[in-house]
Amino acid sequence: MNRERASAWKKMRAQQSRRKKARMRTALEVIRRLEWDPACCAAAVVVGYRDLGEIVERPLDAFSHWGAIELAGDDELAIPQHRVVYFKSGDAIVWDKRCIYDGCRLDGVYGSTGHVKVDLSEIAARRRGWRPNHE
Repeated sequence: MNRERASAWKKMRAQQSRRKKARMRTALEVIRRLEWDPACCAAAVVVGYRDLGEIVERPLDAFSHWGAIELAGDDELAIPQHRVVYFKSGDAIVWDKRCIYDGCRLDGVYGSTGHVKVDLSEIAARRRGWRPNHE
């Protein structure tokens, strides 16, 4: 009886581990990587974030105080990191927390969701071509 119970328990644990999603890197981790990685140009990256129900795009280097938005002044652009929906370079989205890519989220910066990592030097090479969708 104990062997049957142990076998059933192992099968159940194996099924649960197959269903678990990979831990996706947070928006703040991606921001830090894009800001500090010498292979990447933060000015080439656009942030799509929720503002009053719609998604607005701004360049990454336009934001300040990502970790502590209460320190931002009235003339500085700061949003909480949970409002970030995606990061894109040119027309290519490199990180997206929406589940629209084969039913899972996209992380091309770290590859944490199983997607292919983006070459960050390509982001730097696209620096001149971005156009925010609000213009």
